[in-house]
This record gives sequence, C-alpha cells and structure tokens, in this order.
Amino acid sequence: MCRRQFQIYPCNVIRQRTEELWKSYQDLEGEVFERKKAEDNANIQYGLLRSVLNSTPDLIFYKDYRDKDGIYLGGNKAFAEFVGKPLEEILNKNDI
Repeated sequence: MCRRQFQIYPCNVIRQRTEELWKSYQDLEGEVFERKKAEDNANIQYGLLRSVLNSTPDLIFYKDYRDKDGIYLGGNKAFAEFVGKPLEEILNKNDI
C-alpha cells in the first residue's frame, strides 16, 4: 500500500497510472515535435514562394473575397511599387 494525502492506494494502481501518464507525455512530446517540423517545412515553402513572387516583374496580388469587398492578403514587390505603398500598408485593406 502507498499513502498519498491521507488516502491509501495499492502501489500497483499508482505505478500503472504513472506509466499511463508517462506514455501520454511521450505521445504529446512526439506530436509537438511533428508539429514543429511541419511548421518549419511550411516556413521554408512560404519563403520559397515569396522569393518566386518577388523575383517576377509581373504584378501579383491575392485577396480574400469572403468579405464582399475583398481584402488584400498578399502581393509581390512589383504590385506594392505599382500601388505606391509598402505592402504592409496594403494588406488587410480593400480597394474602397
């Protein structure tokens, strides 16, 4: 028997629960690692896409039309130069 806060538990119950918790911890640790790896890969892909978009002289922009007016989600340097504003001032705004 093991004693914990004035209650008595069989040691095998505590040992079993500890093993379950340790397994859960290891599973979560693996999930966190996989998510960080996926995030790193997404950042690499995003960087590559930005590089391609900014290397062309063509005007490129993309908008979210779920809102009836549409807001700018992104664009390349050529588009920002055409508009005459830094891309940061264009993003999350519409044409109105």
